[in-house]
Amino acid sequence: MGLAISHRLIELHGGSITAASEGPGCGATFSIELPITARTVAPADSRPTHREAPKIPARRILLVEDHHQTRHALARLLKNRGHEVATAETMRQARDLANTFAYDVVLSDLGLPDGTGHELMTELRRLRPSCHGIALSGYGMDTDIQRSRAAGFDVHLTKPVDVGALEDALVSAKPNHKPETPGEPIQEAPTPRGD
Repeated sequence: MGLAISHRLIELHGGSITAASEGPGCGATFSIELPITARTVAPADSRPTHREAPKIPARRILLVEDHHQTRHALARLLKNRGHEVATAETMRQARDLANTFAYDVVLSDLGLPDGTGHELMTELRRLRPSCHGIALSGYGMDTDIQRSRAAGFDVHLTKPVDVGALEDALVSAKPNHKPETPGEPIQEAPTPRGD
């Protein structure tokens, strides 16, 4: 997973990564190439402006993530944007919270210590069919996205999570969201922005 995340980060910067080894027991060499650009200062009136955060109605989010730092950072980011967030690090904790916290969005890692986010989403959809599901994963192949869709997730975001893509996913989380009809494609994460 570390290599998948590294690959994603390097691609976002327009670079590439390659690996080479002389065989078992010989170790591996990883080479990273990143483009170099000249630093120029544009006139103040021509500098690009940062994208304004979209207006997102406050959501009640059940955040399930076993990595402490990631869970803490995501919870803080979401709370700073006005959402109510309940956090869990295991399926068991998420199930317990689901009985007392009226969530409308489930934001879940797929690799959990006591099961998978797919199993959890299937259970939570049964409890609250109108909830919106956002999967977090280090893997983003078509088969991974389809597996998330089959489990009941509406959006599949690949780690490291792009904040703009997460905000867009929350904007699309309608309060009266209905489960997908068979054959309806899952919403894929938008292409990360360069701003």
